[in-house]
Amino acid sequence: MKAVILAAGQGTRLRPLTLETPKPMLELGGQPILETISRQLAHYGFTEIIITSHYLSEKIEAYLPNLQSKLPNQVLVRHEPQDQLMGTSGGLSSIRGLGDEGAFLVMNGDLISTLNFKAIMDYHRERCPALTVGRYSAVQQIRLGVLETDANGNLLNYLEKPNMTFQVSMGVYIYEPFVLEHVPPHDWQDAPNLIMELVKMGHTVATYPFDGEWLDVGTHEDFAVADKALRSEKRSSYLPDEG
Repeated sequence: MKAVILAAGQGTRLRPLTLETPKPMLELGGQPILETISRQLAHYGFTEIIITSHYLSEKIEAYLPNLQSKLPNQVLVRHEPQDQLMGTSGGLSSIRGLGDEGAFLVMNGDLISTLNFKAIMDYHRERCPALTVGRYSAVQQIRLGVLETDANGNLLNYLEKPNMTFQVSMGVYIYEPFVLEHVPPHDWQDAPNLIMELVKMGHTVATYPFDGEWLDVGTHEDFAVADKALRSEKRSSYLPDEG
């Protein structure tokens, strides 16, 4: 099985941490995010890990021998630097051999989760959609009073700063190889645009429900929470190869 880790972004919300270090190379729990993700993928049976990069690509390139040494011998790590930012799906079609062995995984390089990556791949293969999106139930507090009204604008209910649940993308996707025909090889395209293009063409896009731990490391607050999790008794749930 093949997996692509998207590590091209600049991580501007995490500055100054990312001024000299690409975000996937930042350490959580004593090791780079990129190493945590790669170890997870290897544990769940992925044998080729492809890392795309743009911002500070040379830092990722220099780290690859160290990363390769942390993985089982049968796992190959490959680096695909890009000469420009191309979004979360743009440029995938230029990665050589990506779809040669069937469905493949694509994921953001700035998330930490307890997701069983083999399970989402199995789910996709059982249903055979064009693409599967990892789905997570996120609870957000609305910091305003929320009004519920009838068709005439009359008040039915008043909710003061309620917690509301939204179904959100985890930033983990399973692609069928033919989807690459709809991905520009050297141009910008984000995953949401690609997904909606597939839906409009009549292709099935499935979602995989996940209710474990999922942390999107986008802000300093998120970073602190993720670092604490990987230093706690929960560490082995994020790194099952240590369990």
